[in-house]
Amino acid sequence: VAWAFVWLLVVYPSPEQATIGDSERELLREQLEAAQNRATQSTSIFELPWKKFFTSLPVMAIWVGSFCRNFIFAMLISEVPQYFKDSYGLPTATIGVLSAAPHVCMVIFMSFGSVFFDKLIQKQLLSVTWTRKLAQFIGYGVQGGCTLAIAFIDDYKQAFILLCVGAAFSAFAISGFQTNPLDLAPQYAGPLTGIVRTGMLGAVVSTSLASLLPGRSRTLESWQKMFMIGGILHLAGAVFYLLFASGERQSWAKDPTAGQPRAEDIPREVYNGHFADEPRRSEAEPLLRSVESVTHGGIKPASHRYGGLMNGSVN
Repeated sequence: VAWAFVWLLVVYPSPEQATIGDSERELLREQLEAAQNRATQSTSIFELPWKKFFTSLPVMAIWVGSFCRNFIFAMLISEVPQYFKDSYGLPTATIGVLSAAPHVCMVIFMSFGSVFFDKLIQKQLLSVTWTRKLAQFIGYGVQGGCTLAIAFIDDYKQAFILLCVGAAFSAFAISGFQTNPLDLAPQYAGPLTGIVRTGMLGAVVSTSLASLLPGRSRTLESWQKMFMIGGILHLAGAVFYLLFASGERQSWAKDPTAGQPRAEDIPREVYNGHFADEPRRSEAEPLLRSVESVTHGGIKPASHRYGGLMNGSVN
């Protein structure tokens, strides 16, 4: 309810009504116009480069990031509360606080992280590719290391601290794999996002694996195996993304109309089918009137696209 109230106060139907600066308003207008132009040039589902989607290593890197993210996130949501109960016998109220705190930490770091990595790109301190890789490696590397460390401790307070630290830094990965489809192929961002969202299978694998571990609900050791698997998987995902991710537009995603002049940028006489080197109509009018008067007076100009004045002849 609180979020909805804030949304009603700060969201506007158009840039003209928003309380923003002129430069930001102009940027929104340009983006809206570009989006409308892309919508009018939409590609049929059968014309999409499906083979390129499924054989591209940068796309695969995003999918791996999505899979690992959902694997760990499912652990935080559904498995960690059970872990605190089974391993340490904590009361329900305490478990609720311990389980919610990592998500609060993640939201806080998400706000700062997104601004920080955007600044790296804006100030050209790092390329888009290396900014994405850095965000992903820090996010997954720290969370993977913290998750792996939980497998070797037997104190719930230490486990809680590691969960909070890991979840907080995992927010940096949002500036990595989650925004990456827009870098690779802006016009195909929708289909690409749909494909990489199948990485939610990681959540299915996580919960299924936890249920298959022998003695999961009875011993701390079996839970430690679960955290070990999750930590190793997350670190492997960080390395895979570091090796194969990209922040550059892919060759198969080049806009065929890129570099071509827009209709509004073409001089009117050219856009209407005339030659670019012809004089403008307003400039040619006096010449045409002169030709007409000479013709009526008995002098016929030779055929010429400028009205015959360049090579006039007398009968």
